[in-house]
Amino acid sequence: MAVRRLFALVVLLAVAGVSALVLSDRLLIATLKAAVAAGSDYRLQVDNPSIQWMPLRFSSSLLLLKPEADNAQPLFALQQILLEGSPWALLTGDTTGTLRVSNLSLYIDETAPGGRPEATTLLRPLSLFPDTVAIDTLHLIDRREDVWIFPLVELASQRCADGRMALSAITGSTEAPLRLEAVITAHADSGGIGALDISAAALGHGYNSALTLQGSVEAADDNLLYDLAIKGAYAQVSDFL
Repeated sequence: MAVRRLFALVVLLAVAGVSALVLSDRLLIATLKAAVAAGSDYRLQVDNPSIQWMPLRFSSSLLLLKPEADNAQPLFALQQILLEGSPWALLTGDTTGTLRVSNLSLYIDETAPGGRPEATTLLRPLSLFPDTVAIDTLHLIDRREDVWIFPLVELASQRCADGRMALSAITGSTEAPLRLEAVITAHADSGGIGALDISAAALGHGYNSALTLQGSVEAADDNLLYDLAIKGAYAQVSDFL
C-alpha cells in the first residue's frame, strides 16, 4: 500500500509539473491538492490563488493543510501569502526564493481523534520553506485541556550558504517583549527533516538580560527528543515572565 501511494504521488507531482507550464492555474491547484491527498492523510485548501510564471509569483489569501476529518483543526494555516522565485526551483525542490506571509498559525490539538501529530510531520514543512521568509505574525496554538497560544511578530529567516538558517522574531507581549534570535541546522532523513541543531538567545528589555540555549531536537515518530542546555544572565527575572 505504501509503495502504491508513493507511486501515485510521484505521478501526480509529474502531472503538476506539466500543468504548471501548459495548463490553467485552476487545474494546477487541483493537481497539487490531489498529490497531497494521495501522498498523506491531509487535505490542502487554497483560497483565491493567483499564479504568474517567468518569474514565479504565487499569491493566495489562505492556505490550509488539514486532516481528512471535517471538524479537525488544520496542521497549519497561512494568510495573505506571496511566494516569489523560479518555476524551475519549484519543480526541482530547490529552496531559492522568497516567502511573505501576513499570519502563520500552527496547531497542535491533542484532543483530536488522532491526537498530537507525529513529530516528523511537524518538522517536515520546514524543509519546504524558501531561503528567505518574512512573517508578520505567528501563533503557536496548543490545545490540551485548555488552549495555549504563543504569539510572535516580525518573524524573519534567512538560509545561509552553508545550509544553516538564521531566524529572528519578537514575542507578542506588549508589556515586556523579548527579541528572539536563533541559528538552526537541519539534518534530513528519508522523510524530510529528522533533527535540528539549535543555538538561540532570548534578549530582554534593553538587552540587559539574556537567556541562551544550545542543543538539539530530534524527531522520532510521535516524540520529540530534546538535548538542550540553557544559561541565563538577567537584570530582573520579570524580563522572561
